[in-house]
Amino acid sequence: MKARPLWPLTAGLALGAAVLALGCDFDAAYQRYCAQTGACAPDAASRDVGMSRLDAATAAPDAAGPEEDAALSGLDAEAPGPDATAMSWDAGTTSPPDGGPGILPDAGGCPSHQTLCDGACVDTSNNRHYCGTCGHDCAGGFCIDGVCQPFEIRDDLDPPLHLGVNANGVFFAQETDPLFQILECPLWGCFQAPTVVGAAISHIYDLVAGDGTILLMSSNQATKDRPTLFYCADTGCPGSILTQALDNDGLGSLTSLTYEGTHAYWLHQNHLAIRHSECSNGTCSAAESIFTFIDEPRLMTTDATSVFFVDSQNELQRCPGSGTGCAPTVLASGISAIAMSQANALLYLLDSGTEGNLNGSIMKCTTQDCSGGSPTTVMGNLAYPLLFAQDATSAFWYADDTGVIQSAALQNPGTPKVLANGLAGSAMQQLHTQGDVVYWVQTSATAGKVVIMAVAK
Repeated sequence: MKARPLWPLTAGLALGAAVLALGCDFDAAYQRYCAQTGACAPDAASRDVGMSRLDAATAAPDAAGPEEDAALSGLDAEAPGPDATAMSWDAGTTSPPDGGPGILPDAGGCPSHQTLCDGACVDTSNNRHYCGTCGHDCAGGFCIDGVCQPFEIRDDLDPPLHLGVNANGVFFAQETDPLFQILECPLWGCFQAPTVVGAAISHIYDLVAGDGTILLMSSNQATKDRPTLFYCADTGCPGSILTQALDNDGLGSLTSLTYEGTHAYWLHQNHLAIRHSECSNGTCSAAESIFTFIDEPRLMTTDATSVFFVDSQNELQRCPGSGTGCAPTVLASGISAIAMSQANALLYLLDSGTEGNLNGSIMKCTTQDCSGGSPTTVMGNLAYPLLFAQDATSAFWYADDTGVIQSAALQNPGTPKVLANGLAGSAMQQLHTQGDVVYWVQTSATAGKVVIMAVAK
């Protein structure tokens, strides 16, 4: 695995020395140490989602061999964890190994360099579960000077890579001989080989992960291009091969796959239609056409009741999310956005502006009438934003001119927060959010390869 910066520890030096001696990735050893000792269980409930799927990666011996297992086993005695009554570490230490609980404040309160979080004193400048402030968890990343650092999910992957993320894991497709495999990593990174979820016959064109279900566009014939939309439970496809087809398009194409809640939508080129299915926990309803188009939509997003799209004439339109024969409602015209999403009955549109100029923007309008046909600006003066994602409260984007991933609140945004920088020239692809983490794909240090990265929000 790729080497990472050393983590400053004020206690638990035996753990750090053992990890360095083994030459292994700190996160992998740290997770196994936590699993074996129970001494540094995560404080943030959100972290438990990914931890619950680490399984053998945290509890069983891995490819590092018996030497690593022996060294980690020895840590049990050297760093036994907090005392059940005093919540303090070995005598003479002022704070636990990173991620562990802090010491209880004495009568005079916490030391000057520590903060009282959840009843314990912690150093928020380097504690990954209380980074910069109480309750800010860095997920799989380090905390340096109170800032969560990006971390690697999986490196040395072949492009093009289609990425899907849901509450259960990080899913992506890779070519093997003779099949394409759908692989899964835990939300906090692959400490062992990825789990094989399923395999497809031919090239994979797109992949999304939703409510316990993976949807992906592949081909149902190895020697002919027959675009087919398959579905599978994210826990694994029956027989490990994709056989459940939801739709196909002969020699045409299926594009613009989107998955919101349990609603899946896509464009069917031969039918010139927006198609829809309800998908949950590996089961999908029969596909139906809800709208037949003349001008092909170039952007599409959904909420619980409607589908929204921008056509080639730059008109923003709305149709009911189910049923057939929709006569679209035009919400706005002159929409030049390159990305669109929705949250809380509002549509958000990303306009990249022009390269080399601070004229990119994020706009919003209501889902009912687009604020009278006039979107308003949420955030302006952006440096050529090309990728966009959002959750219920914040927007996230990659600014290509400056090589940074930033975020801002959807309401009263203020100054954007920098989540990751130094990304200029990284051929950034795809931006996803899940829980408290942002995920993306960028070029790897290895020529011709890509890497899946993440950072806490």
